Amino acid sequence: MRYEMTKTKKADILSEAECLRQLSRTSTGMIYTYIQNFTDKMYADRTPFRTFMYRYRQKVNDAVAAPREKLRWNHVFERAGLSNTYGYKLISGKKATLKRDTILRLCFACSMSLSEAEEALSCSCMPSLRARNPRDAVIILAFLKGIDDPEEVSRLLVKNRQSPLEPCCMDRVEAPEQIYSEKAV
Repeated sequence: MRYEMTKTKKADILSEAECLRQLSRTSTGMIYTYIQNFTDKMYADRTPFRTFMYRYRQKVNDAVAAPREKLRWNHVFERAGLSNTYGYKLISGKKATLKRDTILRLCFACSMSLSEAEEALSCSCMPSLRARNPRDAVIILAFLKGIDDPEEVSRLLVKNRQSPLEPCCMDRVEAPEQIYSEKAV
């Protein structure tokens, strides 16, 4: 396949000052409408994260005959290191996370395959795993080996001199009695 470079004329490129001048003349409503239209088009084909997670759970539960082996959210959240409240808000779409490691922890806790984890990352607007990135390469290897414990993945990352999966401790809420008992001592 042959690629051809297109030449841009200097007249087509605006200076920063000219861009700022034109932007200052544009109404706020027009800017908002443009951004809204752009984001609507960008996310039009994307499956929401909550839809993906519920479909995944349904697929797993349909494949399992014994009710004891069915995928339960509270067990997944516990394995991922999330509080039940925060986990349910993530799954239901009431909350979103900016932490890619939180989504990866959920994927490992659900025992997802690499392709399913990639889809989960895509649905949550997170960057996909790149084999050229050393940390991502170790995470990809963990998915391919079938590791389903986020803490084991963190140990594997540290063993390979990469930063571990970020703990979800910011997502946990301490019980008030624990906070008061520490201050009293």
